Amino acid sequence: MINQKVKAAPWIESGNHFLSEEKWPEAVHCLYQSLKVDPDNADAYALIAQAYSQQNLPEQAQSSYQKAHELAPDNHNYLYNLALFFQKIGLLPQAEVYYLKLLSKQPEHTDAMANLGRLYQDTNRPELALHYYEQDIRLRPDDPDSHFNLAFIHLLTGNYEAGWREYEWRFQRSAAKRTYPHSYEQPRWNGEPFSGQTLLIHGEQGFGDNLQFLRYLPLVKKSGGRVLFEVPKLLAPLIKDYPGIDQLLNFNPSRATQASFDFFIPLLNLPGIFKTLPTTIPASEPHVTAPPQLCEKWQKHLASPRHKVGLVWGGHTLPDHLRSCSAKTFRPLCEIDGIDFYGLQTGEPAKESKILETTTGFRTNLGNELINFADTAAIISQLDLTITIDTATAHLAGAMGRPVWVLLPFAPDWRWFLSRSDSPWYPTMRLFRQSEAKNWQQPLDEIKEKLCNLTTS
Repeated sequence: MINQKVKAAPWIESGNHFLSEEKWPEAVHCLYQSLKVDPDNADAYALIAQAYSQQNLPEQAQSSYQKAHELAPDNHNYLYNLALFFQKIGLLPQAEVYYLKLLSKQPEHTDAMANLGRLYQDTNRPELALHYYEQDIRLRPDDPDSHFNLAFIHLLTGNYEAGWREYEWRFQRSAAKRTYPHSYEQPRWNGEPFSGQTLLIHGEQGFGDNLQFLRYLPLVKKSGGRVLFEVPKLLAPLIKDYPGIDQLLNFNPSRATQASFDFFIPLLNLPGIFKTLPTTIPASEPHVTAPPQLCEKWQKHLASPRHKVGLVWGGHTLPDHLRSCSAKTFRPLCEIDGIDFYGLQTGEPAKESKILETTTGFRTNLGNELINFADTAAIISQLDLTITIDTATAHLAGAMGRPVWVLLPFAPDWRWFLSRSDSPWYPTMRLFRQSEAKNWQQPLDEIKEKLCNLTTS
């Protein structure tokens, strides 16, 4: 046995070298050569699994991870890697089994706790997610990812006081630059009056986040001085006259603003500053309006005695695959008599509009005519209803006080709570939820029934 390991060692060393060079096939070749000498070498199988995983060969990676675990069942690293692999490829029941097995052997494996918490979060089991995040934080009090994920669970379940507090940890995460890339020497505003001084409020995260929390700007303005608001360029034409803003700044991801200010505050800190609870969300009135000249344009363009409904089925970023659906999902809706359907889809998913063009009710996709959010708002203002996945369009229609129906995945984002069909953030919004992951049939059936009732009422 010793001779086998000694003879295999140069091949293992070479395999590790090629792994460090990201030369995956070469690494696999060397590691398999080592197995010819030492066929029961668990380390070699574990390294082969890494190389296959990097080449996006999940079946080969899975086989190698499992072989490493079989050869060394008491090796906690192999068990953890196997669980993590299953989680990454979306086989969550298998991942759950191996994480629980690992924790039964090593109860204080904090990475397993954190990942299991995320698994339960992604499978809509918030109580279990909460438990494992809290266990991880008990052992790692300064783990920013578990604190951030704990915020998600608190906000999802309506515990806003704890949620806003934990949400502060987003700026401590390794992904903080994606939240907002710039930092400032000026002090962060703590909610005190700032008469005679200037406050910079910077937007963060996605377009929907900026639209959702605009409502706090007039409240900030009541506290005193001058308010600067920095947002992505595509939002600027829509909110240039928004109350509470003295100067609108265009966000530049590669350069911090050169404007002069005394304090700053991230936009999504404002609910915590104002101690927002689910029962005190400022949402009584529409807080975004479309430019009148654009509304006039689209009023003429969309003139029709029939009901007019806008559709959005796809998102644009990586996490959107679970909350997006195919245009094919909306095909049965577009066969309902008495309704004109218009796509508001932009980006790559807009190509799917061809699926709907053969239906009786789909008119066209207007995505190519949407230069910025002011254009989208003007179209929404002329529609009787917007049906969309959880994307910025949902927030825009809700912020305008327009009727909007939103399809939600089985594990929803925190802002939609767990089981409500309405939203305290947007009084004109109705929520349609998946009853099981990746299955849009039930919410679609509900929407189709309500749309049929709309045309007969």
